[in-house]
Amino acid sequence: MRRAREILEAAGVTCVHHEASGDPASTIVAAAAAVDADATCVAAEKRRPSGKAVFGSVAQDVILSSDRPVIAVPGTGSE
Repeated sequence: MRRAREILEAAGVTCVHHEASGDPASTIVAAAAAVDADATCVAAEKRRPSGKAVFGSVAQDVILSSDRPVIAVPGTGSE
């Protein structure tokens, strides 16, 4: 996180690092609102439809429940 923040700030992007616990999607949406973020960026893992139905998707929940723009980028992990 620190390295990503350094790179973004060097490029002139203002960013905020926020740590919290709780339900991931609602915590992310609340944190974005608390800092009045212009947008939220989430990593979306590639999953089979059955995996989404059983386990849900934090990225999907953030996209559907946020009132601000959400940028979804491909994740690097696996299912």
